Amino acid sequence: MYIGYSNRKIQKICEDFKKAAKYSNPSVALSLTTRLNEFSAADHLGEISHLPPQRKHMLKGSYKHHYAVDLTCRYRLIFYPCDIEGDLIETNSDFNPAKIECIVITEVSNHYDD
Repeated sequence: MYIGYSNRKIQKICEDFKKAAKYSNPSVALSLTTRLNEFSAADHLGEISHLPPQRKHMLKGSYKHHYAVDLTCRYRLIFYPCDIEGDLIETNSDFNPAKIECIVITEVSNHYDD
């Protein structure tokens, strides 16, 4: 699967373990690296599990059409499915994750923000 980034800052956090550990902590950085390796190894979004520990799930509200996967119990990786140009693919009733081969990562966030 092709992985893109919404901006240079998120790309550096995702591609540099030291920057990720400084941004969050070493356990989150390790989980982030593991998740990114899983995305890279997958052929399409349908291969990413919705079951724990990854728990891929759709988001609502201002994150409509975005997904998240858990990194730790507090941190998550947020992304959206896209076409090869990086344009959002809206998730509607006929959405098929097995057809999605590209994602754009938008943030690594502390879900509970404490």
